[in-house]
This record gives sequence, C-alpha cells and structure tokens, in this order.
Amino acid sequence: MSKTNLKPYLLLITYAGAVFLVVTHLDTIFRQIGWVASVAMPFIIGFVIAFVLNRPYKFFRHRLYEPAFAKIGLPERRQKSLAALLGILTVYFLLFFLLVKLVSSVVPELVSSVRTFSSNLEGYMDEINALMVTLSERFPVDTNFIETINRWWTDLLSRLDEVANTVLPAVWDASMTAANSIYNLFTGFIVSIYLLTGKDKLLLMAKKATYAFLPTRWADYLMHVAHVANRSFGGFLTGQVIDSAIVGVLCFIGMNLLKMPYAMLISLIVGVTNIIPYFGPFIGAAPGVVMLFLTEPIQALWFIILILCIQQFDGNFMSPRIVGSSIGISGVWVLFSIIVGGSLFGIPGMVAGLPTFGMIYVLVREQAHRLLKEKGRDPSDPERPYCEGESCEVEDSLTAVFGKEPPEAK
Repeated sequence: MSKTNLKPYLLLITYAGAVFLVVTHLDTIFRQIGWVASVAMPFIIGFVIAFVLNRPYKFFRHRLYEPAFAKIGLPERRQKSLAALLGILTVYFLLFFLLVKLVSSVVPELVSSVRTFSSNLEGYMDEINALMVTLSERFPVDTNFIETINRWWTDLLSRLDEVANTVLPAVWDASMTAANSIYNLFTGFIVSIYLLTGKDKLLLMAKKATYAFLPTRWADYLMHVAHVANRSFGGFLTGQVIDSAIVGVLCFIGMNLLKMPYAMLISLIVGVTNIIPYFGPFIGAAPGVVMLFLTEPIQALWFIILILCIQQFDGNFMSPRIVGSSIGISGVWVLFSIIVGGSLFGIPGMVAGLPTFGMIYVLVREQAHRLLKEKGRDPSDPERPYCEGESCEVEDSLTAVFGKEPPEAK
C-alpha cells in the first residue's frame, strides 16, 4: 500500500488518539483551565469590559467627536487622536457615574432589605411552626411523624452552636474572596482602558502575526472566524446587558406599585440573573418567591404573576428588538448550548455558551453550503441540483426520469 493511501488512515488514527486522550483526561484539562483562568482573571475581566464598552466608545468617537472636529477644521491626525481620547473619557465617565449612582442608591436599600429579612427570619420560622401545629390539629397524622419532625427541629437548634463556630472562618474566607474580587475588578478596569486605547495597534499586531506565521488561506479564514465571533458575542452580550437592566427596572417598578417588600434586593437579583438566557428569569425569581412567601404568601403569588408578565413582554417584544437575531439558531440548540456550557463552566458557561455555539453554528453552516455548492447541490434543498441565476431550470428526480412533468395517475 502506497504512502498516499496510508495518509487518511494515519490521520484518522491520530484524530481518534487525540479524542481519546482528551476524553480520558477531562478532569485534568478543566482543572488546568480553571487555574489559568484564575491567574488571568484580571485580563479576562478587562477584556470583557472593553468588549462591552467598545460599541459606545465607537459611537462617541466616530459618530460624535470626529465629525465635530472635522467641521472645526482640525487636521485629520489631530481629529482621530482627540476623538479617541474624548471617547475613552466619555465612556468611562458615564460608567463610573452609573456605578456611583447605583452604589449610592442601591446599596443602602439592599442593606436595609437584608437586615429586615434577617431580623424577621425568627418570626417567619415561628409562623411556619405554628402553621405546622395547626395543620397537624386539623389533619391528624401519625404521631411518629410528628415526633420525627420535632426531633429534627431539636437537632437543628442544637447544631446552631456548631454552626456558630464555623461562622468566623466562613466570614474570613468570604472576606478574602471579596478582597480578591475587588482587586481583580479594579485591575480589570485598568486593563480595559489599555485595551480600548490601544485597540487599533493591538489588532494591527495580531493581523501582522497571523499573516506572517500562517499560510494566507488559513490567515484569511482565521480573520473571518474573528469577525463572526465579534458579531456573535458583541450583538448578544451588549443586547443582553441592556435587556437585563430594563427587566430589573420593570421588576422594581412593578413591585413598588404592588407595595411588595424587598423590591430593590429582589429586582437586582432578577436583573442580574436575566443575563442567563432562558433559565435566568426562573433562577432569579426563585429567591424572591421564597422571601415573599415567608413574609406574606399572597404577595408571592402576585410576584409570580408579575414575573410572568414581564417575561412575556421581554420575550415577545423587547428582547427580539434589543438582542435581535444575533444568534440565529433554533430553540433546541439554544437549550443544548446553555446546558452544556453550564455543565462545563457554571454560570459563565451558561452566559457564553449561546454566542459560542452560535458562532460555531454559523461557521459550520457556511462550510456546509460551500461543500454542497462544490458538489452541485442546492444548499436550501440538497436533493436538488444547484444552479445560479433566475433563468436556470432545476429538474427534480422525477423530471430526470420522465424527461418532462410526471404523468398523472389514472
């Protein structure tokens, strides 16, 4: 057998071996990925911030400042440098202004809500205990069941001392995690400024390296993949953030109109979790339902109705116009991408899984269309021959057999 005939088999064996190694060492691979991600977290955060702010930055720079400087008559080079500087300053000023307003208005309300809920928690538990006693009196049950419940409750109270002993270490760990998160966030902001200001130079360097070290065909395809990824992630993430903010505001307004407690805390949870497609609204509504049920069960029912109305409005009217068709995949693949992404990488995987799969779907679809055209088949209907132009006559299989329209059945 010649070397040419052996090549496909050798490639198949190599691919099979690589897949086998990856599958058998998934835990190690994900552990290493997690370690790399933790080390590079400031740069990841900075990249995400710069990616989200890139669109408003381009708007202020190219749509607002550059035309204004052109009317003044500044030199072109001075126009671009000043427009870039003012675009950066404007975007980050608006971002910090929104953050300051959010912290100054939301944090006191959040602290008040958490303090009120924690102070009333003992009363909620007493009400639940009284409800259980009332139900046991109205609907007699086995005494062994009641004794089991009481014994379980007594054991729970007796373990409070043990829980108290673990509070300080848990608080210390939480404080260290919070400090590390603040450090990563602050460093990420600094990195995002450098990424936005040096975006043009970084892109030029990346293009130079790509075309210098890769064959032209591969470099062109890699640039195409980058454009598809930018379109998929940019449209989805930016739209999803805006959509989630509006959902949180609508939830806050609705809860205030219905005189519900903990409006700021629950609305913030609903708005943040709404970033997760499909499952986010249910994840965010669950804590609110529990909190309101402990306070007043009828309020929990009205809250469920409010969330359903907001999600219907969001899914049928608001989200299609804000997020648009940036993904363009069916509902089955949407669920598949969210479940797989969440299983592999948790909450970040649920958020990034959909645009990632959408990017892969677009690339695979383009490749399939190209291969079908090379084989002379119509991409919209592979059973039909492919032809270009309106005057092209496409014959189906029956016409090819009979040479004309198929005879009518008698």
